[in-house]
Amino acid sequence: MEIKHLFQIHHPLIVRNSNVYTRCYENDLTKTFMMTSVKRRQLIRELDGVTIGRESVLTIPDPGLDTRYQDTGYYVCSVENGVLGMNGQLVFSRTEFFNVKAPPVYGIKTSVFPGQKETSINILIPFYSTSGLSKVELSRNRSVVSNRFVLNTVPTNVSLTVHGTNITVGGFTTEISVQTLQQEDFGNYTLQVTNEVGVQQFEFYLKAAGPPDAPTDLQVTERAVNSIRMEWTAGFDGGFPQQFIVEYATGVSDWIKLAPIPHSKTMESAKIENLNENKFYRIRLSAVNSFGSSSVIFTNTSTICKCSSPQYLDH
Repeated sequence: MEIKHLFQIHHPLIVRNSNVYTRCYENDLTKTFMMTSVKRRQLIRELDGVTIGRESVLTIPDPGLDTRYQDTGYYVCSVENGVLGMNGQLVFSRTEFFNVKAPPVYGIKTSVFPGQKETSINILIPFYSTSGLSKVELSRNRSVVSNRFVLNTVPTNVSLTVHGTNITVGGFTTEISVQTLQQEDFGNYTLQVTNEVGVQQFEFYLKAAGPPDAPTDLQVTERAVNSIRMEWTAGFDGGFPQQFIVEYATGVSDWIKLAPIPHSKTMESAKIENLNENKFYRIRLSAVNSFGSSSVIFTNTSTICKCSSPQYLDH
């Protein structure tokens, strides 16, 4: 017995912002719904429908206007009932593309861009839009910027996280170009992208390149008899690669410096070893790049005595 197949998708906007739902009508025993990405058919999530008689319904709650774009993709309904079809297949599937109308979404995490006076700069801001593109504007203090800032928006691939999965989709990138930066150009800006559904803003800071900002959140995470481990959060790097300088002392002078510690993409940390047992230590930390050094931050701690176990501190 061959399985008959019918697949329907309804858009949340068309049905007045109610739930999105899909249907599979089958003479089947097993039904599977899958959502895959737009370009590479990468599996994003597997979804469970509800079977009522011969009808299986998949309901997708509306996540809200700003995140509705995540439901755009190919939806695959696969069914089987243990009987081979006319072409010898056991599993039958049907795929439909579901394009959800939603405001634009930006595919960028960086919001600070360094520049140098009297030099040019190109800032790239990628975004994704399921509902066309009508206007791109750059403003500062709620006023459109001068024509020295040239905007050019072109189709490109954009990296997004959709339902916890990293995917690449076809989107746009706006390039903001300035030929000769002046001192008054540094500051906060807002890129505003409009499509047929809504408007989204991306705020960023054009910062003069220079020494790095000081690290923050310096915390001791482990104390042992002869060692101390610490972690911290990196500040803005000033537009150039930064390293960290850790120094320690038992008094107010005679600081001992560790070898420079490269910036980490995960957690900034360092371990000071060959210390004395049960001794008080002062620790100071700074960042440095080719422009210079940041200000210094401090913390105080101590090693423990041999009678104690290593202490792992939870901050």
